[in-house]
Amino acid sequence: MRDFGAKRHHPITETVYFLSVILVTFFAMHPIVTLISFVGLLSFLAFLRAPRGLWREILFALSFGALVCVFNPLFSQKGATALFYIGTLKITLEALLYGGLLGAVLVLAIFWFKLLSGSLDSGRVRALFGKRAPRAALALSMSLSLIPQMRRKYGELLRGLKASGEYIDRDFLSRVRTHLKAFSMLITWSLESGITRADSMKAKGYGTHEQSFYTEYHFGVGEVLRLALILVLDTAIAVCLALGGEFKFYPTVSSYQFDKFIYIGGALFLLLCLLPLFENLFRSARAQKILKKGKQNKGV
Repeated sequence: MRDFGAKRHHPITETVYFLSVILVTFFAMHPIVTLISFVGLLSFLAFLRAPRGLWREILFALSFGALVCVFNPLFSQKGATALFYIGTLKITLEALLYGGLLGAVLVLAIFWFKLLSGSLDSGRVRALFGKRAPRAALALSMSLSLIPQMRRKYGELLRGLKASGEYIDRDFLSRVRTHLKAFSMLITWSLESGITRADSMKAKGYGTHEQSFYTEYHFGVGEVLRLALILVLDTAIAVCLALGGEFKFYPTVSSYQFDKFIYIGGALFLLLCLLPLFENLFRSARAQKILKKGKQNKGV
């Protein structure tokens, strides 16, 4: 998977950026905002050249969103356009559309959070919280690193059981027993690893004196300008959405009229969603220009 440039920036600016996109998507509950957030997410995934496993996760998430769309009319009978009845239960078009929007917003929030977690490794988490809460930052970074370690170890245990002939794949129950055995071995390994790590930290004197802090990330002028741009866009988007009014599904969808402020806010939100991609395009164009100029000078 390609890097979209998040690790070139300070963790604070990246966290503020992703939280801005997630909060606008989640709290706006507007079809235009949801569509723009979806376009921004697809642009990210296309640029990152996402692996096939991630696309399978997208299909699973879309099925989850479809379930939300289907089940919402069962719990909400609001709306004036009745599609059909299940006994005394009225299924309305407005409730179905609202469920679809709600499912789409939940799916988008999940994947934007996934991009945020991908941009924050253990070192960036320590840089984000290290000075203010060093113990919490250490615990969080260790937890983040422990999850992929346990996944790799579980795969190693399964391969070891297969190599030793103890992996039984006759039926469903035998596979469950084998995986339970691997899981039991994984829990034992994690407990032993935790004890070893605690002894190692104690031997190195952790907690006996004030902890020093080092980070390779510096909050320079460029980061200040980037953070200011994100906050200005957030403020402008919030003002435009507030002036444009709430999108109402009830009593009928057609009762809402789109306002010009919604389109202005949507354009600003699109700029916010695609901001890292624009930065990468600008950086690539500048690098190619410098490389071309260097070749010309070398030829002279």
